[in-house]
Amino acid sequence: MKLLLAGEIDGKIIDFYEKIKIHTPEWVLCTGSFGTWPDKAKVDRGTRQHVGVGDFPRLYASGFNNAVQTVYVSGVHEDHSWLKQRQAAQNMEVLPNIHWLATGYRTNIGNWDENIRITGFGKVYSEQTFNGVQGKRSNRHYTRPEFEKACSSGPTDIILFHERPDNKLTRQIIFATQPKLIVFSNRTAELTKIMGIQAIGLSKSEIYMFDTRLLKINKSSNV
Repeated sequence: MKLLLAGEIDGKIIDFYEKIKIHTPEWVLCTGSFGTWPDKAKVDRGTRQHVGVGDFPRLYASGFNNAVQTVYVSGVHEDHSWLKQRQAAQNMEVLPNIHWLATGYRTNIGNWDENIRITGFGKVYSEQTFNGVQGKRSNRHYTRPEFEKACSSGPTDIILFHERPDNKLTRQIIFATQPKLIVFSNRTAELTKIMGIQAIGLSKSEIYMFDTRLLKINKSSNV
């Protein structure tokens, strides 16, 4: 199966899918900050300042039929309240073919010939939020129950992080799930190993093609 691994899209959805057509991926895995804001009036100040409103509000209102099958995790720049409502309604397809994977959960992609398990761990760490103290920005932080959910989700093939998995908690998740590949957002593109497992860090401008049958990672291009 040809997977396209992508860093943060930051709401530039139309441009992203147009540029990746040449690679003909079967699925896209994105490390978050997809830009999930169905109502542009609710876009928070941080998102407006750092990445802008993005394409999502317009596509949510008018429809979008140009996307490859996609799984992404929560980044910082998302409408987390709306995503929780989607989770409660068990409707994780936020746009046609674009699926949000809730923090701590596992899903399967593929077909009868090849089925790949993906575990998602989005958002970022805050000691205060993790210990149950709610603050103004707590919705962008992962929680202890989400951490526990990830650890108990079972073995996986690929684990998709929003932040770099370099703290004690994310290392525990890796130990518990034993993935074959770790994918995470990073300031620069990076091929490395974490706890002896192949890992790739994705910057905002970097994509990688991953052939699950050959178990090789090939650097593709900037988008």
